[in-house]
Amino acid sequence: MKNILYVERLKLKRSKLWLLYLIGPLLGVFLAYTNFFKNYDLFMQPGDNAWIEAWTQVALFMGPFVLPILVGIYAAFVCRGEHVGGGDGNSFWLYQSNTQRSFWVNFLQ
Repeated sequence: MKNILYVERLKLKRSKLWLLYLIGPLLGVFLAYTNFFKNYDLFMQPGDNAWIEAWTQVALFMGPFVLPILVGIYAAFVCRGEHVGGGDGNSFWLYQSNTQRSFWVNFLQ
């Protein structure tokens, strides 16, 4: 497991993808807190805990808004890296039998 994490760290060191890991969650927290403090009177009732209400907003912003965008950008970077390296064709054929391969070759032509 240490070797896998080491290799992933080496790959991230040469790319700008690590910025996505830092900026994405910070953006989600910033948007949620901004929404919470602009609508403070709406969210807070007497006796409510402000900390719990604020982190509820963080969860609501991270789930449907920020997280899918981050996953899409990360997947695009991974696919681009595979495409540039020439490995995208290999990953498509990896788990297919010869009959499935011949079907796809005939279908795509």
